[in-house]
Amino acid sequence: MSSSEELEKFIKVTKEVIIAYYTHYKIHLIEDLHPAEIKNPSVSAEIFIHSQYFSGTFRLFFQYSNYIDLFTKVFFKKNHLSLDDDLAEGAKEILNILSGTIHRKINNFGDFDMSYSIPSYSFGHSLAIPSEKNKLFCFKDANNSSVYIQFDMSLL
Repeated sequence: MSSSEELEKFIKVTKEVIIAYYTHYKIHLIEDLHPAEIKNPSVSAEIFIHSQYFSGTFRLFFQYSNYIDLFTKVFFKKNHLSLDDDLAEGAKEILNILSGTIHRKINNFGDFDMSYSIPSYSFGHSLAIPSEKNKLFCFKDANNSSVYIQFDMSLL
């Protein structure tokens, strides 16, 4: 598998993790660390999805969540992912990050700092288009090429 195919597969898995997590647990997506919320009265948790440009680091900021055990099983079963597959392991680590199993306080925000390092990949700032129904995320690969992920919130 070429590096571009690996990146494409990783992005697909990551996208599915985020969408499935939002779908099943009505997580509140946040554009940045500052309030820019998608209004949803049924949210049960708040999550700050924010990637910063670090070499090989995909970083997510969030407050709390308690659903990791069940969600991990459902996600892997649904997507037929093998636990010995490197990219499936990457998705598992992202799920662990989302669960809050690894955390530490940062700056003065009082939020948790979650980091997952992925060798050879660098990700740029996530971007959000001005709509409550759509989100656009921009990731940069190791060659600084932009890869955009967009999904329609109205489908969730």
